[in-house]
Amino acid sequence: MTSDLAPGVPPAVRPSALPAPRGVSAAGLVRGLSAAMRWIGPAALLLVLAVIGDAAVSAGVSDGVFALVLAWVPVFGTSVLLALRPRRATMLLHMGVGLIVGTAYVALAVPYAAPLGDRDGYIVEGAAVALTFVGALGARGLGGIGWIATGFTLGTIALIVGHLIAGEPLRLSPDRAVDAAIMAAAFAVVDIGWRRTRGRLPAFRDIARETRRADERRRRERAAAAVVHDTVLSDLAAIAHGEGPLDERMRDRIRADLARLAGATASDTGTVSIVPREGTFGRALLELVEDHRWRGGRIDLTGVDLLRDDGLDPAMAEAMHGAVGAALDNVRRHAQAERVELTVGGDDDRLTVLVVDDGLGFDTDAVPVDRLGLREAIIGRMERAGGTARIWSSEAGTTVLLAVPRGSASDGEAP
Repeated sequence: MTSDLAPGVPPAVRPSALPAPRGVSAAGLVRGLSAAMRWIGPAALLLVLAVIGDAAVSAGVSDGVFALVLAWVPVFGTSVLLALRPRRATMLLHMGVGLIVGTAYVALAVPYAAPLGDRDGYIVEGAAVALTFVGALGARGLGGIGWIATGFTLGTIALIVGHLIAGEPLRLSPDRAVDAAIMAAAFAVVDIGWRRTRGRLPAFRDIARETRRADERRRRERAAAAVVHDTVLSDLAAIAHGEGPLDERMRDRIRADLARLAGATASDTGTVSIVPREGTFGRALLELVEDHRWRGGRIDLTGVDLLRDDGLDPAMAEAMHGAVGAALDNVRRHAQAERVELTVGGDDDRLTVLVVDDGLGFDTDAVPVDRLGLREAIIGRMERAGGTARIWSSEAGTTVLLAVPRGSASDGEAP
């Protein structure tokens, strides 16, 4: 098993697999495609009616208009009924009316449209076109292909018989065949997708939602890893570098860390209630300084008087406290510094803490990914809390600048 966390992080905080996203069913795509297609039939028939009216007015072809429109009405009515109530009964009714009444319509339309030249084809084939735009009644694309083929066949029969009744030579436009092929191909694509994905196609909204949830889990897991670094790993490092038996103060510290870790709950901001609720950030900062001195380090603290007891949101205070503690821990373990300066600054809007040491510098870009102290315990923790962390390092030492806004997240909002 591999993980993006450091080796040794407990399995409970390792990333879990991304849940299988729910998808849009292929049946839903078939229904949507069919609904859109069924309304194209009435729209095409309305366009035919407009062309008939335009021919009657502009070209003066008015003889037989009433009979032609009378034959047009039943085909249009059944196409609208099918669009509103797509049932097998309405489909059969539309097909039957399209074949019988449509044949009569063609027989009337052929002589009416003859004087129009190039415009006659659309008027003649209007009813047959409506029989093609019928869609599917079921949840499978193959059903849609079957009904399209049926409508195309019945429309072709109506055209052939209508021309025979009118006594005119048969002329068929390839447009109906092209339309039918395009619609059948659309249903075929959906049906093939249904088969290949076992009836489910990806839903990108659901995928995005699950991805956001996975990101939230990963933030909590990184926060938990930072907590492990601040407590257990820090204590183990102190034991490894110590000599002889542990003194009572170190024992008390280890017990306190274990108790804190056992009852901790990592939030999205990477806080685990490190700063006591009854305490203040200023007091917790002084405890960090005292702990550093007890471990043998030399540290100067300035500006602590700028801290206000109510100046920081608890989550901000805990993030700042953890980041400062991690910075000091890195100094003890890696920098070999003789002196550390911790400076508190800022104004009414922001609080800053500057940690400067004169130890061995390092290349910030070359820090391994699995090093939690820099990436998660300092930078990640501050960013998750809404603060910032900047780190400069050279042969002269390392500087860590931490900043968070004062006040709670709700300050400034209307009550």
